[in-house]
Amino acid sequence: MRRILLGVLTLLAAGLAGWLTTRLQPGLVAGLVVLAGAAVVLAWPVNARWGDWWFWYRRYLNSRRWHRLSWQVKRRDGWTCQRCRADEEWHMEAHHLPGTYRKWWWYALRLPERKRDLVTYCEECHQQEHGR
Repeated sequence: MRRILLGVLTLLAAGLAGWLTTRLQPGLVAGLVVLAGAAVVLAWPVNARWGDWWFWYRRYLNSRRWHRLSWQVKRRDGWTCQRCRADEEWHMEAHHLPGTYRKWWWYALRLPERKRDLVTYCEECHQQEHGR
């Protein structure tokens, strides 16, 4: 299904570019072709979950980037909970500070996060922070 969709979008973009070259300036056409190509790339993972924040966030939390970043934050904080000061290494978790959550497309496109937006909490404090 994705191949068919990609093929149709490519044909439409090529046809539109050909039609526009006869009516508009070539520089503008090149810009429109680049935008059409970017739209095809962004639309590639077309499925029912494209706008589902939790789906993309969970996928991000399973990525190497997140594991590396969370490890760096825990190391920066000395493997100590910044709320209760517990220092049990195996129970530490990285937590996003309030107001630093991203939109779903941020995680879908795997854009980088900043270490200063994260803090180390023990498992118990992390659960309390989320009200669980």
